[in-house]
Amino acid sequence: MTIVASFHYASPGPGTFSGLVVVEGSPTIRGSGLQASSNSTFTVSLPAGSQAGDLAVVFFGAAYDATGTPSGWTAYADYGAGLPWWGGRIYTRTLDAGDISTGSMSVTFTSSYDAVLGIVVFAGAPTLRESQGARDTAMLTTMDITTSSSVAGTDLVICFGSTRASSSNSLTVSAGVPSLLQTADDSANASGFLYSATTVTPASGGASYGMIL
Repeated sequence: MTIVASFHYASPGPGTFSGLVVVEGSPTIRGSGLQASSNSTFTVSLPAGSQAGDLAVVFFGAAYDATGTPSGWTAYADYGAGLPWWGGRIYTRTLDAGDISTGSMSVTFTSSYDAVLGIVVFAGAPTLRESQGARDTAMLTTMDITTSSSVAGTDLVICFGSTRASSSNSLTVSAGVPSLLQTADDSANASGFLYSATTVTPASGGASYGMIL
């Protein structure tokens, strides 16, 4: 079945970036992190317990575009941005011993401004079934992302939402059991969330999980 993830932004400001990845085969999340602040270079720490061979997925939403893909990472859902708008991207990498020793990765933007960055690390090297992103600059309060492939019952869906505003946000899914991972808000011009969902269909239909930031 396909899954529809609906990202709801109460106060979206000039733009939003919403991202979704589907990871195959009953993956285990090692850990996650999320930050919202203003800078030109952001350090994204690996969650505690991350190991060589794990799959790391990094999301960002920002007012400026990144200067390039960090070395060794693969970019997906490429939506660049520049003030006053908001764009984003998804990066993935299978971590090696050097990554674990460093303990973090960095994303540098073309100028200093607000951004939201999130990371999820999976044990081992599960397969990424698909990744998608949706950028809005029309101040829409809802953005939908529909998976392009059939999602198996053992797959895990990870969703990232971000907006250039301090905002009360929520997310609903057409089927599945959602679980909050992280929320962040800089109380000024950036807020976002991360959540995961198994694709088990609830007996009563769709499920939702609201997040107040």
